[in-house]
Amino acid sequence: MATIGLKDVYYAVITQDDETGTTYDTPKKFSPAMTLTKTPSYNRSNLRGDDRVVATAGSKGPMSVSVGLTDLTKEAKIDVLGMKVSDTGGIIYGSNDQPKDVALLYKAKKTNGKYRYDVIYKVQFNPVEESLQTEQETPTFSTPTLNGEAIPRMFDGEEGQQWDEDDADVTTAFLDTFFDAVPEPTVTPEV
Repeated sequence: MATIGLKDVYYAVITQDDETGTTYDTPKKFSPAMTLTKTPSYNRSNLRGDDRVVATAGSKGPMSVSVGLTDLTKEAKIDVLGMKVSDTGGIIYGSNDQPKDVALLYKAKKTNGKYRYDVIYKVQFNPVEESLQTEQETPTFSTPTLNGEAIPRMFDGEEGQQWDEDDADVTTAFLDTFFDAVPEPTVTPEV
């Protein structure tokens, strides 16, 4: 079903991601979000012989992620982009900034009024893009956009997970605590 809204975009800093597991800090809410775009990449190649395609192969690449926000708070700049705070309270940015890997959690309103919940397990954002202009008779808002790439977790290769509020398999209890911690993928073995 089509979506018509976006709200409650959170990030959770990854504290560990290796072959033993992935752990996250408690999710924190970004400023209100305006847009979120996920663009998967898939590279395909064809093997040709005898004047025709005899085989095809593909490989999944990183997913581009773009988040347009109404603002980027000092806390988010520190947590997500690796900036530092000066003794005078300013944000220091420079060549030593180390953006952190984060999970991205959000929900999107569907046309039936229910929500789709989504988590991307590992994203690293580039320094924020800003475009400013002089004040005019009709106000024009300048807002930050975060652009980055999502890659599979080292621990299990998972990239994300999605739930629909109107899916009978999804409980209200789960959705009520969705933003409390990054939901881990679990699969009950078939008997």
